[in-house]
Amino acid sequence: MADLTPFDALFETALASARERGEPDWLLRQREAAFGCYGAEGFPSMRDESWKYTNVKPLLEGVYALPDQSTGALVGDVPEPRSDELQIIFINGVLSHSRSQFGEHEGVTLKPLFDALGNGDSAQLQGLIERTPMPASGVFAALHNAFLSNGALVQIAPNADVKKRIHVLCLQTRISPGVL
Repeated sequence: MADLTPFDALFETALASARERGEPDWLLRQREAAFGCYGAEGFPSMRDESWKYTNVKPLLEGVYALPDQSTGALVGDVPEPRSDELQIIFINGVLSHSRSQFGEHEGVTLKPLFDALGNGDSAQLQGLIERTPMPASGVFAALHNAFLSNGALVQIAPNADVKKRIHVLCLQTRISPGVL
């Protein structure tokens, strides 16, 4: 029997939350396939050619948690966006609509990923999410796909004239436990 890693019990919790959220079957299957890839591939070690100079073993000794879907209080100020950008902010892995400075732009909409899944955009997202390569991408990509917990859907209408770049800012306020 293989040794359990810090991710095994958390995956069961993440999968149960995904089912409670009513995620589509295709996404649940992708999560399970990704975690299966992680389990089959195992964690890399310095004996693996690609990892011979990087010791990732301490990652197996860490304490991890799933993202808290409430963003909570942000320590410090959010940087102001430059005048030539729209800013999307994630705090501790969760889209913060209230702190994002996306503004109202004709032809451009911003939706939290799981809101979009529940509001008729599931087929469009399926094509984008399922294109994510798994086995060839390695163990960390597989873990990412298994624990997908948040994201944003930016939709730009055909012929929309978007003059500002879209800047995604990911802020982390917690040091421990590690947020997947």
